[in-house]
Amino acid sequence: MPLASQDEVFLWPDNTPTWRLWHRLQTQWRTGMAGRTGLDYAGVQSYLALYGVRAKDRQEIFSGLQVMEFAALEVWAENQN
Repeated sequence: MPLASQDEVFLWPDNTPTWRLWHRLQTQWRTGMAGRTGLDYAGVQSYLALYGVRAKDRQEIFSGLQVMEFAALEVWAENQN
């Protein structure tokens, strides 16, 4: 079995729905003069409903999306300096 490359990422199966939704939401970034400022949460909520995410699962998935959002914003801020 080959070793994983540095670019390879392993994802726990429980995180798959959040990861897939994250990719669909890449058109939902709010932008300003300084670049991206965060996800449009109204758009996020629409996607959650549109893709049939059960109401009882939305809070957990939304929390996971926020973790990824904050991490992305942090990396982009570091790269601007």
